[in-house]
Amino acid sequence: MLHVLVFSLATSGMLGGLYTWLLARQDERLDAAIGRDTDLLRQRLAALPPGQMAAVVERVTLYTPGATTVVMVASDRFEWIAGNLRRWPGRPGAAEAGKRLLEWAAPLVGEGAPGGRDDLLEFPLGVDPATGTVRARVVTLPGGRRLLVGRNLAAHDEFRALVGRVFLAALALTVTIGVAGGALLSRRVSARLDQINRESEAILAGALDRRMPGATSDDEFGELSANLNNMLDRIAAVMEAMRAVSDEIAHDLRSPLTRLRGRLELALIESGQEGGAQGASGDAGRVSASTATGTARGIERAVVEAALGDVDRVLFLIDEILTIALAESGLPSGGFEEIELEVLARGGCELYEPLAEEAGLTLELGTFEGARLRGHRELLSRALGNLLDNALKYVPRGGRIVVTARARVERIEFVVADDGPGIPEIFRNRALERFSRLDPSRSTPGSGLGLSLVRAVAVLHGGTVRLEDAAPGLRVVLDLPAGERPA
Repeated sequence: MLHVLVFSLATSGMLGGLYTWLLARQDERLDAAIGRDTDLLRQRLAALPPGQMAAVVERVTLYTPGATTVVMVASDRFEWIAGNLRRWPGRPGAAEAGKRLLEWAAPLVGEGAPGGRDDLLEFPLGVDPATGTVRARVVTLPGGRRLLVGRNLAAHDEFRALVGRVFLAALALTVTIGVAGGALLSRRVSARLDQINRESEAILAGALDRRMPGATSDDEFGELSANLNNMLDRIAAVMEAMRAVSDEIAHDLRSPLTRLRGRLELALIESGQEGGAQGASGDAGRVSASTATGTARGIERAVVEAALGDVDRVLFLIDEILTIALAESGLPSGGFEEIELEVLARGGCELYEPLAEEAGLTLELGTFEGARLRGHRELLSRALGNLLDNALKYVPRGGRIVVTARARVERIEFVVADDGPGIPEIFRNRALERFSRLDPSRSTPGSGLGLSLVRAVAVLHGGTVRLEDAAPGLRVVLDLPAGERPA
């Protein structure tokens, strides 16, 4: 609309300037024609007596109604001698009859102005064969007679009106074409941008196989779409390479760690069996030696158990990192299904309920209002498990953990709340980052990946994670779409 406004103003200025120029040129031509007629008649009438002037003037005017040429020869007292104008304009009688002058280049002769002026003037006609407005020139002939030569402006005024109508129609047509063309162009551009925006939103939601439309069109949008598609292809290739590397690293790490864990478990079992066999021999002479040997094997057993714990933590860490990478890289829509959140939450709570009782905590299910969504069951269960595991670590004995869901307009809030120490507001964004630990001493077991995995799962489903104050405690809210995941 701004472009149309500027365009309309520019067009109006151009047409207005052209209109003014055309009318000025028309006035110049009219004045020149009046001047030529006046000079010609003055030369012919200069040496003629009044009786012969009428014949000369008659050939000019022909006394036809609506004549464009108006001529009057008047005496020095402004009385009619010849011509198709019978009354001198501006006489007191004319003024008394309401014949007001329209425009004069100088004071009208006969109303107190000195005679002998060579002026242009305009006046209305009302008592003569011609009607309308006259633009005339007055000159003085020998003997004090006056010669008035003019042109009826009816045709001139019609030309003005015609040009004005044509220019207004041209302006209206130009503005209409400008508005229609601008609207059409804007809708076309908006439609192309909307397509790109929709595809971008789908890609951001996890559909990494989508590409921008119109990449083959030979215009700026086609070039933009092609560049974006090339960029997405490069990103997809890099992500695929990273995924392959991650899988290889995970395999290379898991295999030896799993074998190491198996050997440690076997050594732990054998250590227990040997200790039992020696205790059953009961030889009094070997009591002191057996005691020393048992002590050594006890130390070995403790070392093996510690090593097993370390191996388990490393395997868990690898599994968490791979799960986050899987969620952040996007999953095919085939892995999504209709999920009843209450059923999913009940399964998670039943799994963690023994741990909660052991820690002296109360684990409850709140209301779910029939909340359903389309999602990845395994990853959502994993995210819930991480939230419950965090709550079990940090909520003191006697605390309470509540899992609930609330349906909103096209959204579902999946909430895990507790009455533990919570997280200060300044640290909440940082808590969602990978390997983020808010415990300075690192005394609490954990990898710092729990909330990061929860955020990755929420983003995969087209949602977000919010950490809120439960007053006291912490509320973790997964804000998820109630409909299907964007395809």
